[in-house]
Amino acid sequence: MDKKTTFPIKFKIILITSCVLVSSICFYIYYATTLFKQDKKAYIYETSLANSKNISSELQSTLNSLKKDINVLSRLHISNQKNSIEQIIEKTKYLEMYFVFDKKKDSFKSYGEKLETSHYNEGIFKDKNGRYQLNTIIAGKTHGIFITSDTIQRLVQRNRIYDSLIFSQDGEILAGQKVKKETIQLLKSSLTDNNSVKSFQNPENNEKSLVAISSIKDYKVSVVSIISEDKAYSVTKYLINKSVYFALFILAIACIIVILFSRSLTKPIEELFDASKKIAEGDFESEVQVSSNDEIGHLGQSFNFMSSEIKRYIQEMAEKARLENEVKVAKLVQEQFFPAPDTVGKEYSIHAYSTPASECGGDWWGYYESKNKLYVVIADATGHGLPAALLTAAINSAFNSVKTILKKDADLSADQVLSFFNANISENKTDILLTSFVIILDKETNRVEYSNASHLDALVIPKKDNLSKSDIIPLIEGKGPRIGHSKESQYTKSVHSLNSGDQIILMTDGILECENHEGKQFGLRKFIKSICNIDEFNSQKLRSAIINDVNIFRDGIDFGDDVTLICLQVK
Repeated sequence: MDKKTTFPIKFKIILITSCVLVSSICFYIYYATTLFKQDKKAYIYETSLANSKNISSELQSTLNSLKKDINVLSRLHISNQKNSIEQIIEKTKYLEMYFVFDKKKDSFKSYGEKLETSHYNEGIFKDKNGRYQLNTIIAGKTHGIFITSDTIQRLVQRNRIYDSLIFSQDGEILAGQKVKKETIQLLKSSLTDNNSVKSFQNPENNEKSLVAISSIKDYKVSVVSIISEDKAYSVTKYLINKSVYFALFILAIACIIVILFSRSLTKPIEELFDASKKIAEGDFESEVQVSSNDEIGHLGQSFNFMSSEIKRYIQEMAEKARLENEVKVAKLVQEQFFPAPDTVGKEYSIHAYSTPASECGGDWWGYYESKNKLYVVIADATGHGLPAALLTAAINSAFNSVKTILKKDADLSADQVLSFFNANISENKTDILLTSFVIILDKETNRVEYSNASHLDALVIPKKDNLSKSDIIPLIEGKGPRIGHSKESQYTKSVHSLNSGDQIILMTDGILECENHEGKQFGLRKFIKSICNIDEFNSQKLRSAIINDVNIFRDGIDFGDDVTLICLQVK
């Protein structure tokens, strides 16, 4: 017997949703207002500093322009062009006087209006009448000009939001409104903090204010911008209050909606519950009737989509199982392409190792023994997996054709074998190419004929004690293009003589490119080191030593490419 519903889901939704909404909106109000305050604070600090920087930039530009005027006047003074100087002063509205003071000779020469001055050091100064004096030292003499008060004063009067001041190097106010001595002392102590914004208690109105300071080192002046925090944060406080009211309004509306429409939310949920039970029983044809465009409606659509996807997934799993079985069969078929890994003949021994990076690989090797010769071939298709494996089937078929030719007592050279491969592979018209290396061993003379189709060089390992890297001989001659690159590809052959007991190593690049946990590759240096460290000189020991070192190096990391290693030893 079903239990009686004592607490319907709609009441749960009302209670839970209301709690979530209240807590979420409260958190939002706290988080949003805090974040907004921080962001606005950063903006205000940045704006205050930008204001002082703009004024200091304009002041520096003005002083640089006035300094250029002094340079022009100084050159005219040196050239004794008094009339030109007076004409410039007369035409230039902001210039009132130009003077030259020679301290060594205690001489003073002035042009324009006669004004008194007591400042002869380099810098900018202000007299009691509000005029500004700018001095610069040229050739040991003080050259200075007097300029009108509005030339500097206008820079601090353009922005009415900020109270801006310009201080000289000795703490004197050059421009700006009059302030109390206490304020000047507070500001003077901060003049050394260039490009900074600070908060301080303003003695003018006993309010907290922000002060931004920007200095001009060339003229030893500082620009100070002051704004009260109440004025700076007035918009912030207004927006925060509006945000709180808006959040409370949204909360009230949301609670009303939850109460009024709880049934419209619970009914689709009940339908979804019934449909989920049918799905659990294996009825994947069951669908939910979607009658709304809200989240519940989208959930119904998602449920219907899930049901169809489950049906499709079951079909894909069946297809995947079929494909996996086919890949396993393909792997078994490909394994038949390779000869036994261990072969010992009267005049030679072959010990090989081959493993694909995935189910099917792109490496292939094979050999054929005629009456007097041993043919050994290795090939590596670009990439790995099924596409490369299909190409190994083609090269295996081509080698079987070569065997048929050789069984008729015909004689093929190493370059002819590669040309035969190339002719067959080129007919396939595929983008996947092959590299290959062919070795033909004359069993009576131990003479090796070889040809290379852009494959890794074979290595000749002479039989000797204390084997070193310099003893190993790479077969670098006779290189040609990759197989399948062009029907017109040409290949050449080379010859190398072996002594009894010498070995030849053939390999694909997968063994050199295998990586460890640090992403480092095994590489040719470690490969050769493995060769030199063998304690018993035979092809089986050599193969085992190399593969063992590779496995230790990769420490369980999968091969990134197919790996093939062939160790051939002549007796």
